[in-house]
Amino acid sequence: MKDETLDELIVLMRMTARAFRQRSFQELKQYNLTFPQSIILKTLSMDGPYSLANLSEQAGMTTSSVSGIVDRLEANDWVTRRRDENDRRVVWIELSDEGKELVRQVPALNSDHFKQLLRRMPEEDVTLLVEQLKKFYRFMEEELNRCGKEEK
Repeated sequence: MKDETLDELIVLMRMTARAFRQRSFQELKQYNLTFPQSIILKTLSMDGPYSLANLSEQAGMTTSSVSGIVDRLEANDWVTRRRDENDRRVVWIELSDEGKELVRQVPALNSDHFKQLLRRMPEEDVTLLVEQLKKFYRFMEEELNRCGKEEK
């Protein structure tokens, strides 16, 4: 395989990721949301409710960071905290009705906008892209696992 082809692929992947992030940041800014807040809202919309520890793990953030983010989201009435009925030490965090509506409204918080873009491509191209990205992701995971074992 030619280096020029590989270089072009790397540049295109970076440009695509940057365009994706820029589009998301533009949309979030319109709703006065930060990127970390969007991660918490998306996580809660997919599988909520979560305890603070589980939400932190799912979002890939520290518990103290998530706690502050949840405070701000709660102040805007987008999430609620609820004590567990069986174990009062556990606090469940979930989207409020307003938070669910926000997730529906903000394209960066749901996949509808990007689905519309992908639907403009021929179906076979999308299918091929999915399969190739899966293969590339498996290679990346194998490399990460191999590097992690070498560090130990």
